[in-house]
Amino acid sequence: MESLGAGRCWWRPSRVAIGVAILVAKLVVGLLTGSLGIISDAVHSLVDVVASGFALVAVPHGAQARRHRTPYGHGRAENLAAFAEGVLLVITAVGIASRRCGG
Repeated sequence: MESLGAGRCWWRPSRVAIGVAILVAKLVVGLLTGSLGIISDAVHSLVDVVASGFALVAVPHGAQARRHRTPYGHGRAENLAAFAEGVLLVITAVGIASRRCGG
């Protein structure tokens, strides 16, 4: 019998693929209509896709056991991924605001 955790990883890459499909759809509609709101939402979807990519790497890496070189484990990988996502969101917000304000 396989362990409970072994079958749970199949959805992670499909989550990124669905995010990319949503991103493309929003970007196409935003460009066709010229709506800054929809284009901004597409950029936000891009940040979501990047964040999902961070999670694909960080969560399995953070779950690794302690080793001689890393006596406290790899648990901070998830925190670093969350911090990187926050930085991306701030950069996106500043970019959208500067575009909206004519800069």
